[in-house]
Amino acid sequence: MGAGNTETDTGNAEVDTGNAEADTGNAEVDTGIAETGTGNAEADTGNAETDPKDAAATEGEALRRTKDAGGLAASFSIHSYGSLWLYAYGYTSALPPDHLEMERVSAAGVAGIAAVNGSVYTAGPHYTTIYPSTGTVVDYGYEYVRATHTYIIEARSDGYGFLLPEDLIAGTAEEIWQGVLAAVLAL
Repeated sequence: MGAGNTETDTGNAEVDTGNAEADTGNAEVDTGIAETGTGNAEADTGNAETDPKDAAATEGEALRRTKDAGGLAASFSIHSYGSLWLYAYGYTSALPPDHLEMERVSAAGVAGIAAVNGSVYTAGPHYTTIYPSTGTVVDYGYEYVRATHTYIIEARSDGYGFLLPEDLIAGTAEEIWQGVLAAVLAL
């Protein structure tokens, strides 16, 4: 699997940043985050991945701490909903230099998901697969932490949106776990 740690980020707000001034750190990354307006109101104002008051601020801090501790092999940030497997970039339509590697590992992850319940997930760059967005964890992980394998997995909703019925939760969790496992084994 290579050097570094593998982090599976489930979005828990239990991460103790240990720093009252901690934020996502995106302003420190030259990814056009501060300069790029996408024209997407959700992406530019109050996006859960850029507002330090939101739990996503802990994602940036966790990535920063991992970088400081010696590196990161992969990061998986699990969100709802959309049946998507996303990677860099979110702030530009340009493909990152490692996009073929990201596509390869994403394909393994999506295949791992499908093997459980037959769920179909779409993989691709955040910008073109879902919408343009500044300050995403995939851009931060790729550009600042230098972790090629930084992914957002948007869980399936089966038409229920954010309120997945209780009887679908375990199956969704199992397929995502198998997708992450398949991706890790593909590293």
